[in-house]
Amino acid sequence: MDNVYFIGIGGIGMSAIARYYKHAGKNVSGYDRTCTTLAVAGTHGKTTTSTLLGHIYTNSGAGCSAFLGGISKNYHTNLLLSHSNYLVAEADEFDRSFLQLYPNAAIITSTDADHLDIYGNVETMRQAFAEFASQIKPDGQLVMKKGIHLDTSNVKAKIYTYSYTQDADFCPLNIEPLEGGYFKFDIKTPQGVIKECTLGVPG
Repeated sequence: MDNVYFIGIGGIGMSAIARYYKHAGKNVSGYDRTCTTLAVAGTHGKTTTSTLLGHIYTNSGAGCSAFLGGISKNYHTNLLLSHSNYLVAEADEFDRSFLQLYPNAAIITSTDADHLDIYGNVETMRQAFAEFASQIKPDGQLVMKKGIHLDTSNVKAKIYTYSYTQDADFCPLNIEPLEGGYFKFDIKTPQGVIKECTLGVPG
């Protein structure tokens, strides 16, 4: 049995089984009528970003299930479970596995040279990121760091940018340093400004 097809592949239990078969070297595919995947890609920042996303969804009451690449200090786990339709997952470029994903929304944090033993050169790696971005559903969204190297010519989703140092769709305003390396800031968004935000981590 080399090919495995899952009905309801987006479910938390079924997706874990699908990952198991993928790890075992099988050709995995499937179908799910419920919109779920929020994918976080990038050569750096995936775990931090997906943990922050998972916390925002959980703390806001919307809820989500999340596969994290590290142990979250506030949840003491790398797995969040919820009955919500939202799923946050790291989209790993290491073995091109992120090309198995067709998310509703995705974030790309960076496309710096990495895993060149897999890709051979940085341009081939960036082509894989461009392919991943093109797989976001046409009515979905791509949020990408402003200024990264990414060909978006085949992306059908709505594209937003974010930046810490430049004006972008999402960027901090009125940054105020606090004791202990923390910061207070406003966030500019396409829907308006969110006032007086702080992160629970310094830096």
